[in-house]
Amino acid sequence: VGDNTARASGVIAPAGGGGAWTQISTQTASADATIDFTTLSADYRDFRIIANNIKIAAGNADVYLRVDAGSGFGSSSNYRYAFRELDSSGNIINPTDNNQSYVALCSHAWDYATEYNGALQVTVYDVHNTAQWKMMHCEFDYWDDNHELTSGSGAASYDGAVTAITGLRIYPSANTIASGEF
Repeated sequence: VGDNTARASGVIAPAGGGGAWTQISTQTASADATIDFTTLSADYRDFRIIANNIKIAAGNADVYLRVDAGSGFGSSSNYRYAFRELDSSGNIINPTDNNQSYVALCSHAWDYATEYNGALQVTVYDVHNTAQWKMMHCEFDYWDDNHELTSGSGAASYDGAVTAITGLRIYPSANTIASGEF
């Protein structure tokens, strides 16, 4: 999808001019422990993951994001995030962390029941920059383990290295991603 007017999934990058994005790749989850995107072409500066109809396998699980800064998907405590969430009962949740080994794309576990699913969008800015920590904007909508529709958004950062990011990973805290379009 070159002009980002259709419902695109996968990793897309800005095509230049007019706010357009170019679809780079897609993946369909089927009992996957991770969804990895490792082709971040130097032809593009910013990258966005768009995913929909995400279902967790048996058991509720959180959904996480990690980046690869050239030496594997960082699992050290170098992720920071600040989100604001609202659930369908009107509860406001402010999940934050200043020293975590992942970015948590939720404050409650995603529900795995048949009728529940989730969606997310993560933009990682200036992935090839080698002078600053990496900035991200995350948005996510999901049914939580209390059967509440929950929506959240906010900022995240990886401060483990100023090297270029070479990969993005989405994964559940437990079980697998049963299905979803990325």
